[in-house]
Amino acid sequence: MKKVIKKDVEVMIKDVDDVFYGRKHLDMFSEGDKSKLMNLANEGDIHAACVLIKGMNRKEHSWMETFVDEDTNKEVEILRCEVIDGATFESDDNEIKELTQKIVDSKASMTVEDLWEACRILSDPDPLLFELLNRGEEIAAAYFENPTVLQELADKGNKYAAEELGSLYDIGDEAKGIFINPKKAKELFNIAGKEYEYEPEEEDPHGADYFLRGSAQELEPVKMLVNELTQRYGTVGNELGLYVPMEILMKTLVGSKYYAGNLLTMNTDTPDCIVLHAEANKMEPLLYALRQAFPNLDIEMQETEW
Repeated sequence: MKKVIKKDVEVMIKDVDDVFYGRKHLDMFSEGDKSKLMNLANEGDIHAACVLIKGMNRKEHSWMETFVDEDTNKEVEILRCEVIDGATFESDDNEIKELTQKIVDSKASMTVEDLWEACRILSDPDPLLFELLNRGEEIAAAYFENPTVLQELADKGNKYAAEELGSLYDIGDEAKGIFINPKKAKELFNIAGKEYEYEPEEEDPHGADYFLRGSAQELEPVKMLVNELTQRYGTVGNELGLYVPMEILMKTLVGSKYYAGNLLTMNTDTPDCIVLHAEANKMEPLLYALRQAFPNLDIEMQETEW
């Protein structure tokens, strides 16, 4: 009986390794296997911990596909896989947190290959990426998502971090607080040893309404800003719109002038809500610029038909 149990465990470990390395896929496991995998993870099997996290976040369907190789004219089988709706195992945030900690605590004993595989599974792979950097895997820098970390690594001369951050400043990643800045992008690409030239996007305007909610006192600075910009750069009293250039508005809000479009109207009929209507190539940058400039306000956006 003990030999049978040992054999079952050995088969399970092999299956776990195959799924971890992508040789097989999650559909070879079911919910009933979760407790067995958890036992392996609790015994220190990092591959099992990774497979559990992956299985609690996704479900896969795999199949063998046959095709004829054009060079040899022979039939070849290849394993295909697709992600489908659902999860392989019942998801539990506390279990994912505990399993993640087990993996992070074991990073020093993991191989470089295992570290890379685990990075593809964890929602926050930064501790493993730092471990890879410590082992000379400089390309790991390109996979950090935090701009502050990328900047620190770029300042230390890491070319991969510099190129990644430079790309963000080239096109903007406003949700992370990065607005288009060609000068900054060029500096970073120079560190990366790459040529760089800023190419503005072609104009493809869309419309959106921005709802800024707060007390009358909190909204007053917004009114003052729009009125001042309209007086200086817009068209006062024009029934067709204020036509405050987006480059002026964005430069004022966040210091970046590389956005095309216009602020067209400001509605102040409701005491606790200002509605701004604008046209631009991309609507999200102004949303994040307003949120950054007026953090005490509740600000939402709704795209409108153009």
